[in-house]
Amino acid sequence: MSPAEEISDMEFNGVREFLQKNCSITLAESKKYLVQTRLEGLLREFKISSYLELIKRAKAGGDNGLLERIIDKMTTNETLWFRDRYPFEILRELILPGLAAGKESGKKIRIWSAASSTGQEPYSIAMTIREFCEANSGVPPGGFEILATDISQTALGNARAGSYDRLEISRGMPDPLLKKYFNEKNGLWEIREEIKRMVRFNQFNLQKPFAGQGTFDVIFCRNVMIYFSPDFKKELMRKFAEILAPDGFFVIGVSESVLGISGDFNPIIHKGGVVYKKSPKGFAAK
Repeated sequence: MSPAEEISDMEFNGVREFLQKNCSITLAESKKYLVQTRLEGLLREFKISSYLELIKRAKAGGDNGLLERIIDKMTTNETLWFRDRYPFEILRELILPGLAAGKESGKKIRIWSAASSTGQEPYSIAMTIREFCEANSGVPPGGFEILATDISQTALGNARAGSYDRLEISRGMPDPLLKKYFNEKNGLWEIREEIKRMVRFNQFNLQKPFAGQGTFDVIFCRNVMIYFSPDFKKELMRKFAEILAPDGFFVIGVSESVLGISGDFNPIIHKGGVVYKKSPKGFAAK
């Protein structure tokens, strides 16, 4: 078939099953056009005649990086700085003071950005921590560890570079922090090393076991669970609860909720925003 032709129902269902199996993304029936517009370029690039053949070759693994390229195309890396504001205000005003006061000497406060995309979220967390430490001289920035993960190697490559164009930097970045934490050169803004070195980026598929990740004091998993099936959301929240410290916090997106999915978290409301704290009846941290 020509890549310009409309994707058939059989092909669409094949792509849906592939994405469900490999990254737990659930596509609605209305997303046929989205699949075609995002993947038809790969058909041309790899000289493949159909979407089913594309999936078949990705499964076979003979084409270098094809599976990853498909996932890259179909995962949405929509992000901005300090998205929705309130999670970072709650982090600075409520979460960090409590964690800093209660942490044992010599132990780092660990934060996981579990769908970090091109880096705006974990770097926003790092800047929030830096501002908190400046306002609280007894708390060193070195007492924090930020792990940022994403399924997309392309997004992670951009995140590690920490360099953003005018449009990317304009999406939510306050001017005082832009001046303080970025260097501008040839129309690009590169985040400064004191922020960059606070974040460690790794590729990670949330379908995989969490063993080896360690225990976290705060987990951000924002605006990604909306793409998952109800069953996978339940499994994911169970796994998050298992590795969250007993007094840990769980931060999700505005349009996401734990209601009816997990009983392991209690809502904490602060200045009109909601984050979740691990329930005393929840899982014990491993």
